[in-house]
Amino acid sequence: MPPDHDANKKIVHEYIDRVWSHADMEAADRLLDDHLVVKGAHYTNKEGEKQFVKEHHEALQMKYHIQHIIADGDMVAVQIVGEGKHVKAHRGIARRRRR
Repeated sequence: MPPDHDANKKIVHEYIDRVWSHADMEAADRLLDDHLVVKGAHYTNKEGEKQFVKEHHEALQMKYHIQHIIADGDMVAVQIVGEGKHVKAHRGIARRRRR
């Protein structure tokens, strides 16, 4: 069966909105596979992703907006813009209290 591009884009859109913009861990549990493998980050799995999002959200209070989203096969790519306020030290960077 061919991939459903619209369904895949909807999942990614919900992930960016609910998990990254609102730190909704129930959405993370629903949207992320239990066997998630993260490459190129200091964490490697679903629980690490959730912890990073939580810390990121608490320190930076970011909201993300998808500018472009495309799907090809079972892959989805997004261009996002984020804005927020740095209110707490995060990953060795002191708070700056600015946008």
